[in-house]
Amino acid sequence: MRFNLNDLATSTPSIHSDVCIVGSGPAGLSAARKLASLGFKIFLAEGGGHGREGNLKSCYEGEYIGDPNYSMAWQRRRYFGGSSNCWGGWCRPLDSIDFNREDIDDHCIWPITSQHLIPYSADAAKILDVDNQFDSRDIPGSKFKQIQFQFSQFEKQTNPRPTRLREKYGLEIDNSKNITFCVDANLTDGSFYKGQTVKYLTFTSSIGKRINVAAKYFVFAMGGIENPRYLLWFRKKFKAEFSRLNLPIGRYWMDHPHYKIGEVVYFNKLETQVSSIETKWYGPDGHAYLSFNSNALLSLRSLNGGFRLKSRKNHARITKRIIEEFACAAPALAAKIAGGENICVYECLFAYEQFPDKENRVELDLANVDLLGIPRVQIFNKKREQDSLTLKHTTLALSDWLTQSDIGRMKLESWLAAAMVGENQTVSYPVPFYAGHHMGGTRMSNTPSTGVVDKDCRVHGSSNLFITGSSCFPTGGHSNPTFTIVQLALRLADHLANCLKSN
Repeated sequence: MRFNLNDLATSTPSIHSDVCIVGSGPAGLSAARKLASLGFKIFLAEGGGHGREGNLKSCYEGEYIGDPNYSMAWQRRRYFGGSSNCWGGWCRPLDSIDFNREDIDDHCIWPITSQHLIPYSADAAKILDVDNQFDSRDIPGSKFKQIQFQFSQFEKQTNPRPTRLREKYGLEIDNSKNITFCVDANLTDGSFYKGQTVKYLTFTSSIGKRINVAAKYFVFAMGGIENPRYLLWFRKKFKAEFSRLNLPIGRYWMDHPHYKIGEVVYFNKLETQVSSIETKWYGPDGHAYLSFNSNALLSLRSLNGGFRLKSRKNHARITKRIIEEFACAAPALAAKIAGGENICVYECLFAYEQFPDKENRVELDLANVDLLGIPRVQIFNKKREQDSLTLKHTTLALSDWLTQSDIGRMKLESWLAAAMVGENQTVSYPVPFYAGHHMGGTRMSNTPSTGVVDKDCRVHGSSNLFITGSSCFPTGGHSNPTFTIVQLALRLADHLANCLKSN
């Protein structure tokens, strides 16, 4: 059942449910549907509308402090389906090595392994409309492996595009007997007991209508910025009544910076020169995807990252430009390219995980509040030495492999070429090609000193408040996070179902 909070006749009614979930994006909706299918009563709150954002989209505005980045509001959607309304459909689970990188730092460890999430892969793939097949293959004579992404396509035959969860599940939610779905319901208040228990949460509409929701369990599924934002605000507002622990809320915040790092010139098609390359793993636009293999990650103590090799159009024009650029510095190479019959030019993009640094964080901007009276956020985010070394090591390894095997050459962007002069040379980062995978801030850990939630996504010190989504990630890997987000949400739903049954 769906209703708009503005349509309520009474001023502040109360609703009781088994689980109250805040946020209807991939995480919140997946958990709600799973619990409802098991017979539990769910209250699902969405701050925006069913198919529009309205003026409350401005609540997402904030300030980045540190490295260049995009607008926070541009990167998110405040209506039914959340970020599934704007995602690109890229799917791949985290690599098994991403769950334990103690070779880099003691904080780079999850309290679970990939084996805890694999049982939820098939259902996650079904929700996101992808094949549950994510292969990889080491490339002989290199430090790399070719990897396979899957790309979400809803209604493949008639209108292929990434799945929009509100379109796919809208009718199901409207007709559900176990899900009460309330739109224009913005979390604004709550009642807490001794820093351990949420008694109820209060939601307010854009015109001031309010509703109190009591439940046995509460789940924040608002995204990688809103989850820590609300925890910080409730801690400031309610102090010890909300939590008596000094949790690192907002800390260890991360993103997936995507940079164009240069162009790769192949002397022939990649699959012709490297027999192990699978063309069926190429993306819809002819992209090839490479990343370090596990041995290379461990030997170089590198963060995980992936190259997206995007086939360029207008090969003849681009090849001519590259020949002219190489003519003075490397005339023999320019001649070789000029004499080639099957020269292929690829734009080289690099996406990688940020080092989970405690100083990269979400903070409340107490001097600026949104339309609901809640403080906006400032995100302090700056690349660290480990980020720069990862960028340099992986780029150098790719260039060395192309040169030593004589299958191609790499031309770097000027900002990166300047940083490659010396090991200690500072990287002057440009605005990324893309950034919008907000992770960390309520990270998962066995101890409250290094994390906000435990292995079951329960907030440390609380008996009934849980967090789900990428804000729980202790590390980011390089894979797009949506698939892992859905896996985690389904796992949380199973855990809550067991808790409800036992109680």
